[in-house]
Amino acid sequence: MIKIIGLGLTGALVFLVTVGSLNVFYHGEFGLKSYQRNLADEENEYLLKDKDRNALKDFFSPSEDESETSDSRIVPSDASLEEESAPIPPTPDTPNSNVVNPPLDDENSDQEETGADEPVVEAGPQRISGYPPAGASSFHLWWGGTGGDLFKEVSATVEVTKQPSVNELYFWALQVSFYDDDWQSTGGAHTGIQWHPDSSGTPFRTVNWGGYDNDGNVLSGSESSLPPKQNDPSDKNTRSYNWSSSRQYRLRVYKIENSSGTWRAEIRDMGTGATTVIRDLYGGGDWLGSPVVWSEVFAKCDDPSASVIWRDFKAIKSDGQSVTYNSASANYQHYNNGGCTNTNSQTTSGGIKQATNTTRTTQQGTTLSF
Repeated sequence: MIKIIGLGLTGALVFLVTVGSLNVFYHGEFGLKSYQRNLADEENEYLLKDKDRNALKDFFSPSEDESETSDSRIVPSDASLEEESAPIPPTPDTPNSNVVNPPLDDENSDQEETGADEPVVEAGPQRISGYPPAGASSFHLWWGGTGGDLFKEVSATVEVTKQPSVNELYFWALQVSFYDDDWQSTGGAHTGIQWHPDSSGTPFRTVNWGGYDNDGNVLSGSESSLPPKQNDPSDKNTRSYNWSSSRQYRLRVYKIENSSGTWRAEIRDMGTGATTVIRDLYGGGDWLGSPVVWSEVFAKCDDPSASVIWRDFKAIKSDGQSVTYNSASANYQHYNNGGCTNTNSQTTSGGIKQATNTTRTTQQGTTLSF
C-alpha cells in the first residue's frame, strides 16, 4: 500500500519512505480539508489539502490533453542499506516540463554560478504564467549521501538573495522526518522563514515550525516566545520574525534530551549571532531522517523572480559523528501536479541557489555539488 499524506496545502511533492509505505508530504500550513483523488493505480491514495482561493476551483484537474502521472517512483540511494526496513531516500519524480524564458536580473548576479548555463528543454506542457492550480509551486533539494542514516540533529543555512515583490506567501524551509528505534516513521515537520502577506495584502515576515503525523493530524507543540503572526494567536506554528534579505539564517532541529519525541527548532541570525528558539514540537520518535530543503511559492509563475541560497548542510548522526553534506538532488513539482515549470536550482558560490521565474538550467534529478 502506498500512502500519500498532505502536510498542509500545496502541490509540492516531498517523498519520505517508510516501511511498507511511501509518504508524500504536501508541505505548507493551510487548512486540513481533505480531498481524495483516485489515480489509475488503486493502491495510490492522495489526501490533498485545500486553501481558500478561487484558483483552486479545479483543484488538481488536468485538462484532457494532459497525461496523469504518479509521482511515486523510487529507487535505492547511492548508499547501500543493510536492513530492508531502513528508510530509503527516493529519487525525485519523473522529469518535469521546462521553460526557456529569459531570467530576470538578479540583485546578486555577481555571485558565481557554477551549474549548467544552457536551458533544459523537454517535451510536454509548460506553465510559466498565472497561479499554479495546486495553490503553490515547490522545488526541493534532497541532501546527497545521507543513505539510511538517522540523526540527532540537522541544520542548514538559508539566505534570501532576492526578496519577493508581490503580496503572496513564500516559504523556504528545512524538512525532516521523525523515526523511532524500529525505523518506523512517526511523522514529519518543516522549519523556515516566510514572506507572509496579511489579510490586507501587506507583506509580513515570519518563521515556522510545524508538522503532521502519519495520519495527517497537526502535531501539537509548546507555546512560542515569539509574537504570533499578524497578532493571530490561533496559529501556533507561524510566528513573527523580522528576517532580512541578504543575511544568512541558520535553521537547526534537534531533540530535547531525555524527552519522549520532543523536537526543538531554532533560528540563528548569522550576522548578529542571536539564536532564537522557535518552539518545541511533539513529533514522537527518537531520530531524524530524510533531510530536504525547499522553496514553496504561492505566487503566480510569472511574478517577478525571487531567490534564496542554501548552504552548510550539517547533521549529527545517531553515533554522535558530525557530518557535512556538500551535494543535493534537484526535484521539481511536476506540471501535472500543478507546478510552475520556470523554477530552477543551480550551484552558486558556496551553496545552491533556488529561483522562481527564471530559465531552468538544471534537469530533474541532477546532483548539485557545492
